[in-house]
Amino acid sequence: DGAPLPYAWICFQQGMIYALAGDDVSAESWFGSAVNIVPQYAHAAVHLAPAQAPEAALAKLAEIAKTSDAPEVPHARAEILDRMNKKDEAKAAAAIAAKGYETFLAKLPEAFSDHAARFYLGVGNDPKKALHLARDNAKARPTEDAMDLWMATAAGAKETTEACTASRGMKELHYTSDRGRALANASCPDAGVH
Repeated sequence: DGAPLPYAWICFQQGMIYALAGDDVSAESWFGSAVNIVPQYAHAAVHLAPAQAPEAALAKLAEIAKTSDAPEVPHARAEILDRMNKKDEAKAAAAIAAKGYETFLAKLPEAFSDHAARFYLGVGNDPKKALHLARDNAKARPTEDAMDLWMATAAGAKETTEACTASRGMKELHYTSDRGRALANASCPDAGVH
């Protein structure tokens, strides 16, 4: 099959594997390959954006926003604009992202709770909402990434008891990487993750 989307999807998944392993250089290369194959691949472009020059990333995201309703696109724009200290523009992009996340959460809460949690923990500026979404996400799919997000949102919401609960959730996983164990121990030293 010569259709480009399966190839772009494979490149994106390779990028995610490297990103989860902490190899940002390889991840960026794979995300870049996915975008080169399918230029309108919103999810890959969003993951690639932090590695690009801000102006180039904003231009690419603006182009994708013309055809995509993915809330991750204005979310990524808001993060870049915030880092550039363009607070008013960042706020406007964050408002668009919030509206998009709320629409998708109403329809597909399990599919978007992790994305929305990351948004509300950052430029969405609602750590309590982020914690609620991350907790639901971790319960729906107990993975290391989900537990990591739950711990991060608990820390962001300054909920130390919940951070320990999330750390213990990390311990209960069948497999936890060295990085995951270190994060759990840092988040709650008495969680007993070994």
